[in-house]
Amino acid sequence: MQISKRVGVLLLVIALLVGLTMGMWGCAPEAVPPQEKPPAEKPPAEKPPAEKPPPTIKVGLLGARTGPAAAYGEALAGAEWVFEQANTAGGIKSMGGAKIEWVYGNTESNVDKVVGELERLVTVEKVDAIIFSSATMEQSAGAPYFDKNKIPVLGTISTGGPLFPLNLKYWFCFSAPSDEAYGKAPINIILRGLIEEFNIKHDRIALVFCDADYIKMAKEAAIPELEAMGLTKNIVYNKLHPAKITEAMMASVALEVKASKPDVVIYNDIVANSTKNFKAFHELGFYPPVLVSGLSLIGYEKFWQMLGEEMMIDQIATKAVFFTALTHPKLPYPPYQEAATKFEPWLKAKGIAATFYHYLDMQAAYALCRVWETIGTKDPEKVNDALHEIKIEEGDPHLVAPLFLPALEFYPNGRPVNVTPFGAQWQEHELELIFPLEIRTAEPVFPK
Repeated sequence: MQISKRVGVLLLVIALLVGLTMGMWGCAPEAVPPQEKPPAEKPPAEKPPAEKPPPTIKVGLLGARTGPAAAYGEALAGAEWVFEQANTAGGIKSMGGAKIEWVYGNTESNVDKVVGELERLVTVEKVDAIIFSSATMEQSAGAPYFDKNKIPVLGTISTGGPLFPLNLKYWFCFSAPSDEAYGKAPINIILRGLIEEFNIKHDRIALVFCDADYIKMAKEAAIPELEAMGLTKNIVYNKLHPAKITEAMMASVALEVKASKPDVVIYNDIVANSTKNFKAFHELGFYPPVLVSGLSLIGYEKFWQMLGEEMMIDQIATKAVFFTALTHPKLPYPPYQEAATKFEPWLKAKGIAATFYHYLDMQAAYALCRVWETIGTKDPEKVNDALHEIKIEEGDPHLVAPLFLPALEFYPNGRPVNVTPFGAQWQEHELELIFPLEIRTAEPVFPK
């Protein structure tokens, strides 16, 4: 009995030892592995930074939009059309499709309004450039502020005479300088041509100019041209009348001019006086045998409205009145003609008749677009530097104003390098190019 108990205890010990050994060698039942932790979630990918929208370019369109010189401010529609076309075509591509905005300023044909409107455009509207479509007297009033504001000012219409000596860095003349348009061109292109080709009588010459600065500068430029032609000895009237003149005073001037019995009248004046002069001639029944002028406004439909149909026919459209033109509907220059076929219907839909001046403002706008596209920035200082270096050559679709052929470029003082005015005449309701000969659209008329 004792032996059996001992054997049972021994077997129990052996069994325990065997079970322990098997567990050590991995033969025990498979253990359940611990549950794995779920993988940590990856942080969300960062969104790419949003692309910056293209900048907006803002241009001030400043001019005489009301008053007697409203034809000048009205011409800003030429710039508006260019900017509208650029926006429709995708904006300024080198700036990511930047769109152009424009805001108007109105001088009201009043030099006293210029500085206030100029400052408003710069400080309140914060424009990047200004197209200033107004007369020389108004642009002269703003001249002290151009370089001070450091905003490029593209001056159209103004003949710029008093501004060139100032050597302004931030002003550019997109018109014919006074000595070219008012002084030299009427003598050199028109009078010389009439004498050489048609041998018009020119024994007695009357110079009728007003005392505005740029008109006086034009007169100073005209005298050497007359001297070169041997005509200074033929001058029988040579007086300056006031820039601010009443109709009664202009009547006295007209009486003196008539009394001098001129064969040729060379007439230059500010726009506000132009209708007074022809009205005074009309009242006197005075019809100069030949009248030559640098006043290109005479060639506009607008002048018919200003002077009136009856007086326009009586004094100008049936007489030997010749004047400088800055372009012409029949001018055979393809970029101008191509622009005109698109622009003039657009303008007509607004109830506005096209003038030469529209193409000057259009040219200024094209110059800005060319610069923005080329340098890829609207920074006023860089734009201004690029305008000083600009050269748009003949045939380029961005050179639409034939006045600047063969290329649009500037001297350091903002004066255009090339200026080519033309000579024109109204023949009834048809505006004809008379000079130069190679682009003549009709023979000149010399009524008796």
